[in-house]
Amino acid sequence: MEDIVETFFSKGYEKKINENILYYKFPESEVREYARNIIREPLSSYVSYVLNDSVKEQVISKDVVQFSNWDDATINICRKLKDINNPGVNFFDAGKLLLDDGKDRKDTAVIKYGENHIKTCAEIGLAFQYYKTYYLSGIGYIYVGMEAQDREKLITRLIIRSKLIKRLIQTTKLGNVELRDFLYMLSDSTYLRRRSNMKNMVDILYHAEDPDLDILIERIQF
Repeated sequence: MEDIVETFFSKGYEKKINENILYYKFPESEVREYARNIIREPLSSYVSYVLNDSVKEQVISKDVVQFSNWDDATINICRKLKDINNPGVNFFDAGKLLLDDGKDRKDTAVIKYGENHIKTCAEIGLAFQYYKTYYLSGIGYIYVGMEAQDREKLITRLIIRSKLIKRLIQTTKLGNVELRDFLYMLSDSTYLRRRSNMKNMVDILYHAEDPDLDILIERIQF
């Protein structure tokens, strides 16, 4: 396999595995080793890759995640999809899986909750979309069974790879960066709702294992 950092950011291997999942083929041991290789590589290697990447992708509104509960957007939805053998879900299905406390809710509320959390899950690579249906990704399968410490290392690397976070880190190379400048396409009310979500993800990076990353994170202004 080529350099694990380049492989990780290209997503080519993961896309191939996800296509196989649609046909009920999942090389679990192979993907588990892929995940191990990802977390073995120092976090600084991923930060260095981002800072030196000449490609500056444009951020659009769909790249800005929104969620109410980070665990529901990550480990909880992954576990629930794996438990039902990953049949593929729409927004309503995802909402029903997550909101399983027996409380009565309007369908619109269930759909919105499912949409926000499965989209976030897909944005960081734990799920993927095929037409209007979402499936647990190969990485998502492996994530469920990992030790907590390894999950933290993997999720940190997945967050760094997400488009908006990657662009923010790239820009901190030049100095302080205002989040609002990147999210100019959002209304003020939408920005305020999503700002806390982005801060939540950035805080995860701030408490990760690379002190040099902390210096960059501190330059992001909310």
